[in-house]
Amino acid sequence: MTNSIISKTNNAAVSSTGWQLAWRFARREIRGSIRRFRVFLMALMLGVAAIGTVGSVAEAMRDGIANNARILLGGDVELRSRHTEIDQKLLAIADAYGTLSTTTQMRAMLQTGDERKLVELKAVDSNWPLVGAAELTTESGATKGGDITLAAALADNGIVADAQLLRMLGLAPGDRARLGNAEVRIAASLIYEPDRSVSFVSFGPRVLISNKTLEATGLAQPGSFITYRARLLLDNMADAKQAVTALETGAAETNVRVRDVDDAAPGFDVFIDRAEMFLVLVGLTALLIGGLGVAGAVRAWLASRMPVIATLKCLGAPAQLIFRVYILQVMMVASLGVSIGVLIAALAPALALDLLADYVTVPLEMGLYPVPLFIAAGFGLLTSFLFALWPVAKAEEVRAAHLFRSLVEMPSGRPKTRYLVMSGGAVVGLGVLAFLATRNLSLTLGFVGGSIGSLLLLAGLGEVLMRLMRKLPAPGYVPARLALSAITRPGSPVKSVIIAFGLGLSVLVAVSLSQANLSRQIDARVSEDAPAWFFIDIQPHQIDQFMEIAASSEGVTDISKTPMLRGRVMALGGTPAADFDPQNASAWVLRGDRALTWAAARPKDAEIIAGEWWPEDYTGPPLVSMSEEEARELGVWLDDKVDFNVLGRKFSATISNIRKVEWESFSLNFVFVLSPGLLEAAPHSWMATTHVTNDAAADLVEARIGDTFANISAISVREAVATAQRVIGLLGSAVQMTALVTLVAGIAVLAGTVASTEAQRLADSVILKVLGATRLSITLAWFLEYALLGLLTAFAATIIGTLASWALITGFLQAEFVFHGKIVVTTAFAGAAATAILGLAGAIRTLGQKPAPLLRDA
Repeated sequence: MTNSIISKTNNAAVSSTGWQLAWRFARREIRGSIRRFRVFLMALMLGVAAIGTVGSVAEAMRDGIANNARILLGGDVELRSRHTEIDQKLLAIADAYGTLSTTTQMRAMLQTGDERKLVELKAVDSNWPLVGAAELTTESGATKGGDITLAAALADNGIVADAQLLRMLGLAPGDRARLGNAEVRIAASLIYEPDRSVSFVSFGPRVLISNKTLEATGLAQPGSFITYRARLLLDNMADAKQAVTALETGAAETNVRVRDVDDAAPGFDVFIDRAEMFLVLVGLTALLIGGLGVAGAVRAWLASRMPVIATLKCLGAPAQLIFRVYILQVMMVASLGVSIGVLIAALAPALALDLLADYVTVPLEMGLYPVPLFIAAGFGLLTSFLFALWPVAKAEEVRAAHLFRSLVEMPSGRPKTRYLVMSGGAVVGLGVLAFLATRNLSLTLGFVGGSIGSLLLLAGLGEVLMRLMRKLPAPGYVPARLALSAITRPGSPVKSVIIAFGLGLSVLVAVSLSQANLSRQIDARVSEDAPAWFFIDIQPHQIDQFMEIAASSEGVTDISKTPMLRGRVMALGGTPAADFDPQNASAWVLRGDRALTWAAARPKDAEIIAGEWWPEDYTGPPLVSMSEEEARELGVWLDDKVDFNVLGRKFSATISNIRKVEWESFSLNFVFVLSPGLLEAAPHSWMATTHVTNDAAADLVEARIGDTFANISAISVREAVATAQRVIGLLGSAVQMTALVTLVAGIAVLAGTVASTEAQRLADSVILKVLGATRLSITLAWFLEYALLGLLTAFAATIIGTLASWALITGFLQAEFVFHGKIVVTTAFAGAAATAILGLAGAIRTLGQKPAPLLRDA
């Protein structure tokens, strides 16, 4: 039957039915080949699952924002103003379209006994919340208006406080505390706040009060950092566009910002996009490394099928049929791995509900997201096709005469032109999918270029190490000599292991070293430069008394102060703020309101790198000093104009000088410092920092200021530093976890490399046993081989990871780089140990086979 089938292939293989015949052969032969692709399947499944999971969870978050936009926003339209209350004319326009609710938010100090805690204060009216319901807890349990309503809780100077805050201060419902000038009653604990802003950063726990209680506290003073919000719930959703247009027109000449449900979570969507891009690139890196495993696994598998291929050639099978049979088998296996990966990614949003619930306030929507799953599947299939194409294309060049040779080897060299064209098409397809996944062309091109560069660098380093090893004299110890010869022989796996395993290990070294340097920078700043406290919301009439009290406090060594108010950047260099790329690293300057200050004299720590500071008695047109990093990234420089809106007043200032700002310091830093003569008369407040000799002095100055000024809030630098350290630790751990994905892919490639050399290992062990070698000596030789391979990989990872960390710290962060040898050695050589153990574990199973059967076959 086989002969009759093959006799038809000369015509069928080149016709439309050729694929049908290839499918019949592939389907029958694949049954015994799947087990050889276990490693290939794992690497492929890992990469596809990572990419699909990231995309699915990101889409779940976007859907959560879109489907719960009214709850997140607190209504259908929001008006927001900083420092000054929203104009009554605007409120009247909004009131004509539906129901209004106003809130006032600011920071304040909640005091009980001798303890003070910075809190996020929110004063609400009787209509709040317009959408959803606040969940409260009393001694009788959680309620939504059961035994206590929000109105009842906030009556008579009652407050509703975050449950964690009450635990920290040892308070319970019914206890008393002080807020500003008023004594308040703890009425209930806050479990859920429906319109809580989506953010990862908060300066304190939430406290809800009524507008009447806020008035009693005396905290809302002109110039204080207060955010006023008015939420509108439309009577008729058909009026949404008309209402927004009317409000935007009315707010055009004010500092009020208008947003609707399409912008319910400002800034968080940017975070989702950036996190998704980063994690997708990590998944692509894992898939790229897995592709190297695909190539090795396919090559080893085809080498085992050489007799079958040669037999088919003897029976008249054309080259095209051979290609189709084996590319179909590879893609069948790839489809299996991709399907499993897609299934995992499809279930990811359900798993993320529990994992992310404590970290993000965005509700995750359960559902199936086909677009990210399609992109992930496309990545898996195209990667498999690309890396399998070359060895499969060479398989069709096997000659029938190979069947009669005792040594059967895969043909080497470059495949035919049509297969090179197919490879180019696959690369282009992967590039298109990468763009669809990241939606950023420059990032996609950078990733492609960076991947190629990294692979070439690792390959070059592997080649250099190979050449150096070949020049070493042969060791006298026999197992060591065997290990060295195995490393340096033609076809050695050094390059492939260094490329695959070394890439993930390099990332781990770079992350660990960078994290250690960042932590050292913060620790050094804290010990040398950091103040003990930041004091905010100091009123102009209080600043002199504040300075007097702070200066007379024992242990205070230095005090810095500066005026501050908030303003919005409307345009830079003649370009409206809305026209700048939101992906720009400094686009944050243009989002929301920015802190502004002014000064006649140049600040003592200001380093001017371009232009000159204005004279102390300057009285001309407004000038502004801008920070260097933001100026370069936003494309402005000396003599360019910056348009501001401060409290509804618009003006332009000319950039007269550029300052170098160290944002990682704990100084009072600003992007913009204006010349005097313009903002002094506007409602503003002061900020101040105090440096002290010890913790006792820090507690003393905070207590004296708190006892004298009820409205001044103190932010502890110690707590801020602890938060920064936690954030750095969390970010470092997150990046390390993603780097481990690439390491797992590298391990898969290592396992595939071991599996592909199994036949060679078996032949070597048989020969060595015949020559008198013991199982122990062979085991030692193989262990030393993989240990040496691991050391070479660790050495390569140390060089590349250290260079990457140095470039990040000195070039991007512009900080001093310190090499931490212990961290590097621990990280890199832990990978080396893993290489030795995994390699030996995979190779040692061939030792149990008897030499006699192999010798009889020979």
